[in-house]
Amino acid sequence: MKVEAVPARSQAEVGLIPDDAAEEITETSSIEYIDLEEVEQKIEKIDLFTVVIIQMWTVVILDRTFAAPYAYSSCLR
Repeated sequence: MKVEAVPARSQAEVGLIPDDAAEEITETSSIEYIDLEEVEQKIEKIDLFTVVIIQMWTVVILDRTFAAPYAYSSCLR
């Protein structure tokens, strides 16, 4: 999860994404926002832990509409 926060903060420092978006991404890049029971169920189906975690985190960040356009893609910039 922190793999999203670090590039987001760095990009905010140089003006590529808004500071508020980086703060939201950093705040939500914690396991506490993820439903671990649902993660377990999805892992049983597809057996790919990382994919499931990213999918679940994407749902969390999409609920925060301001940061949603900057989530995940911050690692690709």
